[in-house]
Amino acid sequence: GQSLVGWQASFFPHQRQLTTALYNQPGLAKKNATFMVVNFQGFHNLFGMLQLPDITRTHSLYIETVVHTVWDHGGFCNQFVGDKVLVSWNVVVNEPSHCQSACSTALKVAQNIAHLNTSDLVPQQVNCYIGVVCGTVFSGYLGCDFMRAHTLISRRIKAGFVLANLNRELGTTIVVDEVVCENSTHNFHFRPMCTVDPYKANILPDAPLVAVDHVG
Repeated sequence: GQSLVGWQASFFPHQRQLTTALYNQPGLAKKNATFMVVNFQGFHNLFGMLQLPDITRTHSLYIETVVHTVWDHGGFCNQFVGDKVLVSWNVVVNEPSHCQSACSTALKVAQNIAHLNTSDLVPQQVNCYIGVVCGTVFSGYLGCDFMRAHTLISRRIKAGFVLANLNRELGTTIVVDEVVCENSTHNFHFRPMCTVDPYKANILPDAPLVAVDHVG
């Protein structure tokens, strides 16, 4: 099946360019885009140790670290899903180098989260796993007569969640698909990792995936 995700404009009122482009987008558009899924591992155990005000503060620290890093690299935060964040490039605003922008952002998010984990601001380390994929997306305002939201429809979004979770098995932090790798080779170092069914998280004998190490 296809994945549906929505975005509420009230989350980002100060991103004037993105908000204007979002509301002016006519109908349903079809584009090639890059998606990044940030998956935090350890929130549930940590929250069991904290009082409600501390849970809110700690959760906000991690989410804000991701959001501000994304803003600095031209990404668009589409949705928060508990301990996960979905980000896109080349959906709301045209971004020709969307694969490279996503890789730059993923590396910086991992670096900033690692720095946060070593600070006195959080009571316990929370791991960050990232999946980056590229593919076709349909986007626009969808819903019913009395409620509509900006919606993304793409099977690649589900693949992004699968790759983010795969990091735990591979012992990595960032895993990207082969399309992102092929479009980002001039600025990054990649390591071939494994093959996987991007929709079922099953290891397969082909369709190679790679992990990104650092900016070259």
